[in-house]
Amino acid sequence: MRINLSNKIWALIPFAAALNIICGWISAFCRLPLYLDSIGTVLAACLAGPAAGVLTAVTANLVSVFTGGPAWLFFLPTAAVLGWSAGKLAKLGMMNSKSTAAAAGLLLGIICAACSAPIASELLQGSTGGGTDLLTAAFRAMGLSRLQACFAQSMSVDPLDKAISCLLAQILLSGLPASILSYFDQEGTGLGFRRSADSYKPYASDDARSGETAPLTESESCGLGLYIKEEGFLHRVSLNAKWLLLLIAFTVSLRLPIYLKQLIYGLPSEQSPEALKLYVLSVLPVFMGLLLMLAIFGKIAVPFAKITVCAVLPLCVSMICINGFLSSPDSALEIWQGFSLPWSEQAAWQAASVSLKIALVFEALILLLMTTTPQQIMKDLERKGVPPRFAHTVSATLYLLPKLTKKTRQILEARLTRALPWSSSKFQQLKIWLSIVTPLILSVVWESQQRAMALEARGFGIRSRTGVPSGPPASRQDKITVFLLVLIWLILLALPTLQTAIDRL
Repeated sequence: MRINLSNKIWALIPFAAALNIICGWISAFCRLPLYLDSIGTVLAACLAGPAAGVLTAVTANLVSVFTGGPAWLFFLPTAAVLGWSAGKLAKLGMMNSKSTAAAAGLLLGIICAACSAPIASELLQGSTGGGTDLLTAAFRAMGLSRLQACFAQSMSVDPLDKAISCLLAQILLSGLPASILSYFDQEGTGLGFRRSADSYKPYASDDARSGETAPLTESESCGLGLYIKEEGFLHRVSLNAKWLLLLIAFTVSLRLPIYLKQLIYGLPSEQSPEALKLYVLSVLPVFMGLLLMLAIFGKIAVPFAKITVCAVLPLCVSMICINGFLSSPDSALEIWQGFSLPWSEQAAWQAASVSLKIALVFEALILLLMTTTPQQIMKDLERKGVPPRFAHTVSATLYLLPKLTKKTRQILEARLTRALPWSSSKFQQLKIWLSIVTPLILSVVWESQQRAMALEARGFGIRSRTGVPSGPPASRQDKITVFLLVLIWLILLALPTLQTAIDRL
């Protein structure tokens, strides 16, 4: 897969990624039972090939994490596979007609279902914390296994969702002027409906010339994310310490079950009910409480608690209920005055263990995002080796979200001014979604060309790795903090070995 993309493609990716997020928001606003959050990925893949599709999908998922959805991290592989597959299908000519585009969408839906089902089944115990968990529970009640239920739930939504996305992308692409399509011609995407035209060179608008469309300074979109401007000590701590705190959370989640039985005598297995209860009721809450204490000292305790509860509680409740009630029962759970339901205590405790491990990692991630601006995070990652173009792409997507949100609001206000009807019919709701999204998509393709001119004028991509500015010098307090966190992390890694050595003595 070619990743040496031209500046015009790097300019398109942030717009397409922001379009993914906005389309998902509009779908939820229209109360559609579909995601419809991959239209930007399909457009980028059709116009610029598989590499652009992958980068668009990955960028959209990462930006969704910054704007309050940490669970998007789990489905990064699915997003990448979707972008790559869409680009390959476009090169095969599957986007040249409405019928083949719909067929390509159905195939993409099957591919996405096959990729996301194992993630939801194994990492999330068959639950995502959303409305689709009701479908998963229904399939589990029919006797399907957890993996089969997750796949059936994905198959009931993803094929139709991707078919509509691909069909809409084909209609819009076939209606674009030949001059715009020829602008992407050298990318070799194989769009059969491209008409011959003279080589197209977009005119740089005054905004593009002034650099307004190329946000290389501090992002103005922090208001959309989780960052809270405060003067607490967590805002002053170096990013290295925050990355180490996230690494410790991962280590606690992944390593503690391995040596829990070694630390506590008399427990035969990490999967025993006694070990799980101890893990859920004492070990994990202790570490989660420590992160809450950091939030209190950092003066962000209230928003930190609210965001954590909103992000984690639905997932935890759904995970415990689905696995407790729908797994092979080993006991009965009394609901009300003699009324009881079959209940699997082992599965419920196991689900609680997994959900709290996810919650612990979410807490550390939310703590990072609430005390550090997205721009600071991307600059730090760039210093650590992340390609500058990709770091800029994520920052540019965050910058563009408020602009596309403003345009969406203007379209909605125009619709209300014309007194257009809002119907409860799902088909009418889909038509409303199309009437809102279509102008956004057309503006995305056009404005990405203006951004490309700005990037060319600024020499985007020419700067070498040695040109990356170094971070501020670490203070003595930061060095001590990093040293202590590294020591804690090494102790957590070495606990099983230390326990074995003590036992031998």
